[in-house]
Amino acid sequence: MTKYKPMLVHFDEVSYQKAIKEAEQKIHIYNKALAWSENHIKINTPKLFAESFTQYFKDSFYHLHKDKISLKISVDKILNLMDVNLMPLEAFEIEFKKNKSSLIFNGDKLSIDVNRKSFEVYTRSSKQNAVLKDAKNLIDALDRLKDHTHIYPAQITIATSNLIGYNMQSNKYQVNLSLLQEN
Repeated sequence: MTKYKPMLVHFDEVSYQKAIKEAEQKIHIYNKALAWSENHIKINTPKLFAESFTQYFKDSFYHLHKDKISLKISVDKILNLMDVNLMPLEAFEIEFKKNKSSLIFNGDKLSIDVNRKSFEVYTRSSKQNAVLKDAKNLIDALDRLKDHTHIYPAQITIATSNLIGYNMQSNKYQVNLSLLQEN
C-alpha cells in the first residue's frame, strides 16, 4: 500500500485574484488617507496611523499646535479654529475598516497578505487521490479527442455521474469538488 500524499485538486484563481484586488484597494485607501494627513501633520509611525487614522491625526495635530494657543482647549476646538475638516479622513477610515483584506507592514510600507494556500483544495485520502488521478486521465483523454470529434460536455457530466463537470467560463473540464470530497 502506498503512503498517502495530498494532491492539489483545485486552485480558485478567480477568488484569489479578487482577494488581491481588494487588498490593493485597501492599500490605495490607506495611501490616500496618508497623503491627506501629510498635508497637515507628519506621520512618524505608519503602523499606528493604520490602526486609527482620525485618532492618530488628532493626537499629532494637537501636539503640533497646542503651543500656539495658551489656553487649554480640546483638539476639536483647535481643528475648528484652524479650519481643518476631518470628514475626508473619517470617510477614508470607514472605507479602510470596511475592507476586511489582510495587510502587513514591511518596515513602513503596507503589503498584501493574501495566502495562496487558502485558495487551494487538496485530497484527504488515498482513495480521493485514485479518483482524482482517474478523473484527470479522462479529462486529458477528452482534451485530446476534441481535436478529432465534437464532444458534448453535458453528456460527459451525465456519463460520469457529475464527477467531471464543464466550466463554461474557462471552457475546460474539471473535477467536481463536492463529489470528490464524498469519496
